[in-house]
Amino acid sequence: MTNDTDVLVAGGGPAGLIFSEEAKRSGLEITLLEKKPEIGTPSHCAGLVSINGLYRIGVEPPADCIESVIYGAKIHSPSNHVFEIKSKNPLAYALDRVSFDKFLAKRATSQGVKISLDTEVVHLLKKDDLIGFQSSDGNVLHSKMAVSSEGITGHLLEEAGLQSISRSSCVPALQFEVCDVDIDEHIVQIFFGRKYSQNFFAWIIPTGKNGARVGLASNEQNNLEKLNLFVKDKLNSPLKRSELSGIITLGGPIKRTCSDGFLAIGDVCGQTKPTTGGGIVTGGICAKIAAKAVKVAIEKNRTNCGELKKNYEKKWRKELGGEFSHMLMARRVLNNLSDKTLDRIFKTIIESDISKDIAESSDMDFHSDAIERIFKNSLKGRIIYLVTKDVIKNLFT
Repeated sequence: MTNDTDVLVAGGGPAGLIFSEEAKRSGLEITLLEKKPEIGTPSHCAGLVSINGLYRIGVEPPADCIESVIYGAKIHSPSNHVFEIKSKNPLAYALDRVSFDKFLAKRATSQGVKISLDTEVVHLLKKDDLIGFQSSDGNVLHSKMAVSSEGITGHLLEEAGLQSISRSSCVPALQFEVCDVDIDEHIVQIFFGRKYSQNFFAWIIPTGKNGARVGLASNEQNNLEKLNLFVKDKLNSPLKRSELSGIITLGGPIKRTCSDGFLAIGDVCGQTKPTTGGGIVTGGICAKIAAKAVKVAIEKNRTNCGELKKNYEKKWRKELGGEFSHMLMARRVLNNLSDKTLDRIFKTIIESDISKDIAESSDMDFHSDAIERIFKNSLKGRIIYLVTKDVIKNLFT
């Protein structure tokens, strides 16, 4: 049995495409299989990505991918106490995710990555020193290594002997594309409170030309009813162009992301931010680390789990593990807070200079600095008291 390529990749989202391009640049032969007939469609993402984060993963989206340039955010409490974080410099882009993903695919194929569309991977196969994918059409491909970047609904991890992400950490999300709205096209708006979303938040992301993406995530069963109410309350029932649903994962990374000849990157293994569910930047960082690890493993002919753990698992955890831990802690705390406590915390933030501290951190991808600034503030005792009170209350209810 011979290999058809050096590395097989399952899934053509950003993490898989970034990995494939990087690995191909290093001299490896890459074949990527994508179950959808077209890269990027349908989109399930809000598309808000920090400019610093894109720079960090070496991606500069062209103008036709950028719908709006974001300079700040307005954060609303359940009773509509509002504080604003704003910068003189652009902080993020609202991206057209379909165009963005196609841009990443074009970059990958221009390097020589082979992309096979409308090809679902149904099984992971292992024999001797080779690993393979069986696709839905019955074909079998073999390689020296395999990578899963399937997204949240991926199933190959269990066949590779790895733990899948916990379904309890997955939250359904729903989003409308709307037009004819009167909003600041450079400011994102975030709304906390159980009226619209339990254990997450609702959002309005401007997309330019009086358009917006309006959505929420909640583990309740009535997301459509709540989103319709939210749109009516905040935007006076604008014209809806489309409706998109998806799932976000907020539980942090799985315990192990590699096995013999196999590794996982991106949403499929929980490399997303527990605070917001975003994963383009964090997944991209892990994808670039993975590409280097795979190159070394194949060059040395040592694709065993120990080698991959040393060059992939340990390195991505060293770079991002602390951030994931801080964000997961923040998510667990937020999930325990009542609307009343959130209102009181917002009032404390507004009445102090904490919002300035948060704005100065201005990192949309890595939140530990903002969290640390809040709790170093002179009013930290008040906030800690309010948070602790609700956390303890929920332990016994």
